[in-house]
Amino acid sequence: MTSRISRFLLCWVALLSVVIQTKVTALPGQVSLQVSPPAVYVTDEQPHGHFELSNAGRENVEVIIGADYGVLANDPKTGEAFLAEDSGDFGDLTELLTYFPPRATIAPGRSQIVRFLVRDYDQLPAGRAYVALMQFRISEQTSIPQSDTPAAAAALRVVYQIVCPVAFLLGEGVSELEVVAAKAEPDQLRLMIANTVPIPFIGRTDVYHGDVLLGTSNTAVFTTREVLISVDQPTIPDSLSVRFESEGLPQSIIHRFPSPASVGFVTVNGR
Repeated sequence: MTSRISRFLLCWVALLSVVIQTKVTALPGQVSLQVSPPAVYVTDEQPHGHFELSNAGRENVEVIIGADYGVLANDPKTGEAFLAEDSGDFGDLTELLTYFPPRATIAPGRSQIVRFLVRDYDQLPAGRAYVALMQFRISEQTSIPQSDTPAAAAALRVVYQIVCPVAFLLGEGVSELEVVAAKAEPDQLRLMIANTVPIPFIGRTDVYHGDVLLGTSNTAVFTTREVLISVDQPTIPDSLSVRFESEGLPQSIIHRFPSPASVGFVTVNGR
């Protein structure tokens, strides 16, 4: 399922725009790219996976594929999303990662599969996770009136970057998740989730009041992660329980990566 990964970070560096999300949509007739799934978890039993890139626009999209070491995280105080180059105790997956193709041109209405393989991990310690951020860069050419910029080229390129995490589990491991803050907003619940061990969680977060499911969200938690859960209820109760499910992971993960068994009870808005 294609989905947006939390909120996005937007920054400009000399006409370079970097966006953390799994969908880039411009104006009609311009670039539009979707990447699915938003995150991938693999093991040494099945050390390979893929992403599907789909062009929903009306023009060809040129995509350059790369991988960097790091994780997606949120600042525990502000909730702002960022790319963390210092990944703590997580291993660097980029040194083990091979992917193909390194670039692709996708016609309107067509898709491209990008496959990856984890290799040369035999001598690494088990019981540890290795991470990388797959990056899909697309560019859009924009005309500039030469009368306005006589000394410049007639066009510039705005570059967008979609970032999708890849995690590789060598051996067995279980995430230890804790809800450190909860805030109720109109029609949604905002949770700050912390992972205290170097085993990422990629799965589902469910919020209950008693036995009643109030809302759910697909979640990827490496260190800290803000999760927004839509709640179709006029008043959100003060006390809730949060459950984490690894549903949807491949069979090579399920029996080696059980869901955290504990249920976390949280107080909303500190009340």
